[in-house]
Amino acid sequence: MIQRNSTLAVLRESFVAGSDENLSPIMHHLWKMEGGAIYFCRSGWAHVTIDLKEYEIVKNTQVVLLPGSIIRINGSSSDFTASFFGFPKDMFREACLRLEPTFFRFMKERPCYVLPDKDTGAINGLIQAATAIYNDRENRFRNQIAKNHLQSFMLDIYDKCYRYFDKQEIEGGSRQDEIFKKFVALVHENCISQREVNFYANELCISTKYLTGICRSVTGDSAKKIIDDFAILEIKVLLQSTELTMQDIADRLGFPDQSYLGRYFKRHEGMSPREYQNRYYARWAIIDKNANCAIGTIELFNRRAKDYFNNCGLLRLDLRSDYEKQDTIEDILGIIIPETRDMFACEMIATKAVSIAQERIQALEHMGFCLSEEALIGHDGTKYNSYYVREV
Repeated sequence: MIQRNSTLAVLRESFVAGSDENLSPIMHHLWKMEGGAIYFCRSGWAHVTIDLKEYEIVKNTQVVLLPGSIIRINGSSSDFTASFFGFPKDMFREACLRLEPTFFRFMKERPCYVLPDKDTGAINGLIQAATAIYNDRENRFRNQIAKNHLQSFMLDIYDKCYRYFDKQEIEGGSRQDEIFKKFVALVHENCISQREVNFYANELCISTKYLTGICRSVTGDSAKKIIDDFAILEIKVLLQSTELTMQDIADRLGFPDQSYLGRYFKRHEGMSPREYQNRYYARWAIIDKNANCAIGTIELFNRRAKDYFNNCGLLRLDLRSDYEKQDTIEDILGIIIPETRDMFACEMIATKAVSIAQERIQALEHMGFCLSEEALIGHDGTKYNSYYVREV
């Protein structure tokens, strides 16, 4: 469906539609959507991170990835299946001209929600229709029909949102909420090139002091920190997922030169980009020597934060769903865990396992991991649970 070009999920066709069963080709890295996509989970589960927030995908979950979303697939069950419709940015703009900006700001904040069984008829019918026109290569009106389907998708999603969520939640219950949502939407769109609070305050026609006050009231963080968090994420996407030079990254993200980029990154992360790549972040491919093929990746980094998981080796194990077995997981962790303390100078290692990932949970518990009562705190104050920890 999608070919990876550096960090960008680049759509090679005018649109795509169909079904996915194996997520392993896109589980290895952070990646950024050039276009958009709608996914509908039909069975199993997956754990994903979208724009710094974590979500659990289960049956009947609808996922709306707007253009520019940064996503990572953290794991999935062996029986995971999903239908999808992927579209370019231009088609999205044309199909959604009449929908309010507040709706898209809400979708950016809430990209996943579960549909009741009784309300899945529309999405099933639309996916089937989109897949049919995708496969009809000879249809001279193929792209126009696809755009009409996308408009139908978005109208159905709009209807569902206003039925399932409170109007104030979508549009903002107060002036502060409304301004904050507009601010976050602007940051998503502009943080690559605009990293100063003044730009966003001017766009919102308010003072920088008032904007910072709103951000502190809603999240506890300043407006500048929120901007920098998303800018740093963009840098990490490129550091983790591409062969670009530092100068290439500086050019792509609008920094004057690689030295400026290095200083900016070190000021916020406490280390240089090279140190992040080489010391505080590591990735290994997992190879099945018998089958002579890659079956997943391990990523490990030293997390610096103000919560319980500070100076903790945070481990992400991505396995092809047919290898998600207790004995396989134990074999892999048995190789990597002994090296963690020396590599990252940390006393604790943590990894996430959602409640329905029983094979993984059994492996972790057998290897001395315990379910933490503490939550991992995201950049926006969101609390994430289901982390298993052990000393190293």
